[in-house]
This record gives sequence, C-alpha cells and structure tokens, in this order.
Amino acid sequence: EAGQVAGGGVFVSYEDVSDQKARVNVKTHIVNDRESGCRVVVESTLLDAVGKQVASTRKSLSLSAGSDGHVMQQLTVRNPSLWHPDTPNLYRLRTSVYLNGKLCDAVVSRIGIRSIEFRGADGLYINGKPFGDKLMGGKPPSGLCLYRECRTQQPALAGREENA
Repeated sequence: EAGQVAGGGVFVSYEDVSDQKARVNVKTHIVNDRESGCRVVVESTLLDAVGKQVASTRKSLSLSAGSDGHVMQQLTVRNPSLWHPDTPNLYRLRTSVYLNGKLCDAVVSRIGIRSIEFRGADGLYINGKPFGDKLMGGKPPSGLCLYRECRTQQPALAGREENA
C-alpha cells in the first residue's frame, strides 16, 4: 500500500551475517479485503539454490474486516552461501498465506544473504570484507556490473533484455 514502509508485499533484511550464520528478517504486509474478520497464517520458507529447505517459520495474524497488518518473522540460516558480486548466491523465499487452512496467496522472492556497509574513507565492505572494485549499473545475474567488466561491454538501454 502506498505511503507505508515495506507496504504492499514482502520486505527482507539481514542481521548478524557471517560465514557461520545469518538471520533473515521477513516483514509481510497482509490486507483483509473481506467483509468479515479473519485469522491468517503466514509461512515463510527459505530454499537454497537446489531447492532444499534451509529454514521455515509460521505465524498467525488476526485482521478485522477491511484492515491490514504486518507479520514479522525471523529465519536463522546456518552456514549461509553469502551473496557477493564474485559469487552471486541466491536463495528463494517462498511466502505463503493460509486462510482456514487453505492456501490463498503466495509469492516467491529471490534474495541474496549479505551485509553491505560503507565505512567512510575505508570504502565499501561486503560481508565484513573490503571491496576494492568500483561498481556501476545493473546487469544480471549478480544485479550489478563491476567496473573491470563494464569497460569492455557495449552500451545498452537500461532494463532492456538481452537479445530483445
């Protein structure tokens, strides 16, 4: 929904990211457009690159007619495959909403577990380690283009698919 932080879907953030573990925070915005109140169950399931379940959690939420609310969940991932421009590891986060025990909505989001911080004069750090390359626009699969790679590529329109 417009005007809300993380409104209208699923918002993901990360805490305590390391090679040993990471916490994935999931904030899901739920809208009850029914004329009566309801109780829903929100299930968040994290799948690795080969589809193996890494973590899962469920939480219920009661909503009055025509109202909305947020469900906050946290998944702990042991030995995560961290995202980095050189190794753009991605997970799939499946968010499912159940009403009266039946699936009524679901969405799958691709996420990369990582920490990114700017340390002033020390520069950019990814997953606690300094990152020396310059970053430029976005290009799949990593979502960004390193300066050393972009220098040799042809210019293209933003958002244009390859071979379009």
